[in-house]
Amino acid sequence: MCFAGEGTSTSSFLKIGIGARPIGMGEAFVAVCDDVSSIYWNPAGLGQIEFKEVSVMQNKWVEGINYQFFGYSMPIRRAKTEKKLKAKTPAEKKNVTTEYGLKLTHYGSIGISASYLSMGDIQGYYGQEALDSQIGKPSKLLSASDMAGIISYGRQVTGSQVTPRSERLFVGGSIKLISKTLAYKSAQGFAADVGCLYKPAMTKGKLSFGLNVQNIGTGLMFEAETSPFPLNVKVGTAYKWDLYGNDLICALDYNHVTNSVSLGSEYVFWDLISLRLGYKVSQHLDNGVRGGIGIGSRYIRFDYAYTPFGVLGDTHRISMNFKFGKKPTTVEMVEDTIKQHYRRGQRYYQRDNFVMAYQEFKTVVFLDREHKEALKKLGEIEVSFKDFKTKLAEEKRRMEIERNIKRGEELFNKGDYASAGEVFNTVLSLQPDNKVAKEYVDKIDKAYQQWTKQEIKKLSTEGESLFNEGKYAESIEKWGRILEIDPLDANAYNWTKKSNEKIKELDKKRREEDERRAKEREKQRIKDLYNKSVNLYNTGRWEQAIDGFKEVLKSEPANAEAKSYLDKSLAGLKKQKEENARKSQEIYTEGLKEYTVGNLKKAISLWEKAVKLDPENVKAVKSLERAREEIKKK
Repeated sequence: MCFAGEGTSTSSFLKIGIGARPIGMGEAFVAVCDDVSSIYWNPAGLGQIEFKEVSVMQNKWVEGINYQFFGYSMPIRRAKTEKKLKAKTPAEKKNVTTEYGLKLTHYGSIGISASYLSMGDIQGYYGQEALDSQIGKPSKLLSASDMAGIISYGRQVTGSQVTPRSERLFVGGSIKLISKTLAYKSAQGFAADVGCLYKPAMTKGKLSFGLNVQNIGTGLMFEAETSPFPLNVKVGTAYKWDLYGNDLICALDYNHVTNSVSLGSEYVFWDLISLRLGYKVSQHLDNGVRGGIGIGSRYIRFDYAYTPFGVLGDTHRISMNFKFGKKPTTVEMVEDTIKQHYRRGQRYYQRDNFVMAYQEFKTVVFLDREHKEALKKLGEIEVSFKDFKTKLAEEKRRMEIERNIKRGEELFNKGDYASAGEVFNTVLSLQPDNKVAKEYVDKIDKAYQQWTKQEIKKLSTEGESLFNEGKYAESIEKWGRILEIDPLDANAYNWTKKSNEKIKELDKKRREEDERRAKEREKQRIKDLYNKSVNLYNTGRWEQAIDGFKEVLKSEPANAEAKSYLDKSLAGLKKQKEENARKSQEIYTEGLKEYTVGNLKKAISLWEKAVKLDPENVKAVKSLERAREEIKKK
């Protein structure tokens, strides 16, 4: 079942792909991997994941077999705003540069998953171990199932995390715990996957290559016979196009072990609907066309895949993907932002709203200076505002400028200076001599400067107040907001430095106080242990007293009283052992008398007491062993 090779491997359910999206693409996914299903298809793809993701899948397989999957992935990253002020005094401000921006460190992503395959009841039959009359006849109904738990990790190891033009290499791996139950017997084993994903710089991440080696492991042992796991080696490539403002992905995979080829494609409309089509060339029953559909947004998606399975019928897979968490600023997010602005620009352009289109294409070029399509559109729009082919075209552009001037005025009057500034600056890019736009840009600059002064003054007052109250972390947050407004504000820089120094001082005092308290607790513990050991000494419990005094001397080697008590305890223990040896010998002699007169049980009882008092009484030990043997014979 599950298109395994004939008698060559066990746990063939490991070959069943997960996720309706990859299946709908013909299982050509090793170079696409960009969601939680990467746990199965290529763990290196986890390095591309930007959100926490959860995926659940139900697979209605052939012949009453059901397959369920649950997966969770989580990116591990740290983001912070970096501000490096090189000017040390206000006088130096004019001659320095300031580095200011977002630094995001991505440590890769981890993934965990569980999958379970169950079959309907299987009719059992009596075998050779049964009575001759029962052999071959039906017995009880039996069950069979497979389970796999997987822990995966993937990360980017080369290239920039925020520059789409950078060459990028991802690597990843998985560890699997696999369990198989057949009737009343079960077996477990371990396996591993390793994979990589490569995106060359020349295609800005559109072209990718993938490799995944699956199920390197111990195999499963049933009845002293080990069956290997189904080793799998996949290589593939994929390319992403921008087709009419939507994504089109085409992928090709080759499976070396089964000598099968998978072709697949996915077309996404408006980031809401995904159509998928694939074809698998295989020598097994899963050969042929398959397809699927996906519906949903960035944060939730429903996927369905249909796969014909020859004479065994058709299979249907349904999966749900959920994404949650904060939106990071990495390569994929930058690319997504570029795509959104470019699509909006196209829509404005098609509606003949060139000013708005120009604004959107400008944003695209700001994020990607070599975006050919956006640069071309910008050139076309600029020409349309300079070379008017007809009077009608000139009037059309004039009215469009007036309409956007009016829109900018409305934004300005609402106090939305940032948006108003974008509109007026876009107008000036197309009509540099537009007086109204120039006047508003000057007004916005003055309003912004006034707002800046007021905001900095307000934040400074709040920051100093928090500092004086000892709330240094909250104070730093206020100074940080000032530096976002004016990265060269020396006052904010100095207060930030002071606050950090105060935090370090408090941390140092806190550590010193923790150390002092720890020493006091240890001192009290030793004191209590010493008193307890003295009590043990006074009651003649030498061995426990000796252990206690030794531990006291480890912490306080110069403790003369503990040393004295230790010596006395050792002497007391020695004396006790000598007394026990004497009593043991007396009891042994009494037992010997009882043994001589034939009272075996009484002799054994006495010798047991003798051995208990002195385990080193060899005569008593040997006599006790001999007497016990004699009693057994009787």
